[in-house]
Amino acid sequence: MIKSFLKSIARTLLDALAQFILAIIAFRARTSDVIILTDYLGVTELTRDLHEKNIKYSICCTHRFPFRSLLRNYAFLSFTGLLKVKDYGPESVLHITKYCKKKDVSVALIQAGTFMVPAYNSINNALANGRDNSDFASECSLNKQTFRERLNEENIGVLKSRCLSERSNDLSDIGFPCVIKPAIGTASEGVLLVSDEQQLDSLITSARVKAKKTEFETTFFVEEYIDGPQFDVEGIICDGELYILCIVQENYEGFLPEFNYNWYLFNPDISPELEERIYLSVAQMLTSLEIRNGAFHTEFRIRPCGEIIFLDFANRMGGGFEALISECTGTNFASIYVDWMVSKKHPRIINKRHKTFIKYLKDSQEEVVWDDFLRGCGVEFSLLENRYRGTIKKIICKNISVSHLTKISEEFNISFYDGKSDE
Repeated sequence: MIKSFLKSIARTLLDALAQFILAIIAFRARTSDVIILTDYLGVTELTRDLHEKNIKYSICCTHRFPFRSLLRNYAFLSFTGLLKVKDYGPESVLHITKYCKKKDVSVALIQAGTFMVPAYNSINNALANGRDNSDFASECSLNKQTFRERLNEENIGVLKSRCLSERSNDLSDIGFPCVIKPAIGTASEGVLLVSDEQQLDSLITSARVKAKKTEFETTFFVEEYIDGPQFDVEGIICDGELYILCIVQENYEGFLPEFNYNWYLFNPDISPELEERIYLSVAQMLTSLEIRNGAFHTEFRIRPCGEIIFLDFANRMGGGFEALISECTGTNFASIYVDWMVSKKHPRIINKRHKTFIKYLKDSQEEVVWDDFLRGCGVEFSLLENRYRGTIKKIICKNISVSHLTKISEEFNISFYDGKSDE
């Protein structure tokens, strides 16, 4: 308790110090090349790359932004402006656009935060830089129900779904099991698996209560549950030309009925035929949603018959996985995104595919990164199959005990370094 309190005090003091330093820099600076839209998440990958390329940037943020994050890696040396907004609604967009024109900003960037996508698109549109997408594309990124309806209309992985009425919980047209989710949200908050009718009322009530305690949209919709492996794809699109960096296999079913992630497997061992089908399906989906520019993240499942069903999409980078994607592919995700958005330079994708990572989550908020060929946590390893033995290069865990690490090191017949010995 005391340790946690002291950490909180330290973060508050660092944020105050960072704001003071940034205010002095911003007061003396005249122009910025780009503006980064952000909220409560850091933008370390973007600011590091902008600094390395000597590109001057402003930060637009709400009061929740961790200002201390800008003190890392000397990224603040390329910082030239700070704009605080209460949200990213229409009034704020007008204010941000006016600021951009005053500072000679040419483009807006975003690292994470799906709810900021409409503002991000509107600002780039107002700056007439050719990096924006249509308003419909922004709505598909923000609103899962609009996204689902468009794909059903285009016959791209049809999935039974509809809005969940406040007056009725009758889901006979969808069937069980099914999934309820907020129309607008992030990080699987409020997404619940309903296994049967007996669970229905209590889980819907729970989802609505959770929505009221967060900033997520309280409108819910329901869709059929797909029993099959889940993947996501990370990449960028440059004036309609698609560049895929990484395919990630993921498992969100370790803590049902909530879909909190259990593990991610970067660069999974899939067949060339499946990989090609995924690429073609992603291209078809992006075209349908009118996405032509920027980074993207999409999630899908594969039915037992082999049909690819897209579940989610966002016109942004991978939401916290940018560094991992860069490391396991050999291509710097933030760098190629900046190159396109700032200079309209098409990327050169290396994608060595020489590293396979697993990222695990247990019940913890503090992340521990084990850098020296460490082995990770301990659930559902049969899902990963024996073919990964000897090929896993890194495992990133949260709150994993040494006993779990020992168990997995034995499972994969490898040793690990725990920072306490030279074994």
